Amino acid sequence: MAGAGFKDFQAGEVLTAVDVDTYLMQQTVMVFASTAARGSAIGTPTEGMFSYLKDTDALEYYTQAHPGSLSARVAAALKLISY
Repeated sequence: MAGAGFKDFQAGEVLTAVDVDTYLMQQTVMVFASTAARGSAIGTPTEGMFSYLKDTDALEYYTQAHPGSLSARVAAALKLISY
């Protein structure tokens, strides 16, 4: 159910496998050691996936039109703060 949007979970609500796959798994930034590690974990990315690569400190977004790193685009638009 890609692109299902946002769900506000309520206290006591039963969390189903469908909810986990639809809302939680599709609304995360996955963290990987490298592109190789990401490639091993995700065979074929789907539109809208975000990943963070530890080895290059890169935030990447997958879209069929413009796959690749957002880091350069974000750095140009925002002042990045390192902690």
